[in-house]
Amino acid sequence: MFVYMGEGGEIVPHDVVRVRVDPSVTSIPADAFSQQESDRGVELGVVEIGDSSFTDCNNSITKINIPCSLRRINDWAFYYSLRCPIRLHDGIESIGGEAFSNCFFTNFRVPPLITVIPEGRYIRVCKTIFSLELPEDVTKIGNTAFSYCFCLRNVPFLPMLILVKISLVHKVKPNSTIIFSCLVQ
Repeated sequence: MFVYMGEGGEIVPHDVVRVRVDPSVTSIPADAFSQQESDRGVELGVVEIGDSSFTDCNNSITKINIPCSLRRINDWAFYYSLRCPIRLHDGIESIGGEAFSNCFFTNFRVPPLITVIPEGRYIRVCKTIFSLELPEDVTKIGNTAFSYCFCLRNVPFLPMLILVKISLVHKVKPNSTIIFSCLVQ
């Protein structure tokens, strides 16, 4: 197992199978793990994941543990890198643009502190996503937020939601049915 010590430490070798981020590291800088292509697991213990930290790993991350300490996931953080389920805890305050785009998982849960999903954000082009969980307090979803998510079928109906444009989930396969399920309290 390779232990990542943060900026100024040793660069993660391409042939490493398992990476643990040292507990002293609170932020993973931009591009720290980008373009790593080995099949690996990553153990995090940080507050922030920087821009493009794990970008372009050819969906080779097969296991990831998101710690309770994590508060911010920045732009392009896991773009084209995840090939595993991801569970985001309730304390995450912000998710950057394209943070999970082009990843392979079947469902996605937006944490409850997120109330606005800007245009073109989060999980665009996730061709295997089937179900989406949104907090009740989401008031706005921007244009193309979930575009090219061909398999997306289950989206909760939220009473406070304002859709900026109808193309919330455009480019869905022909003859598809999208189910907007009501949240019952």
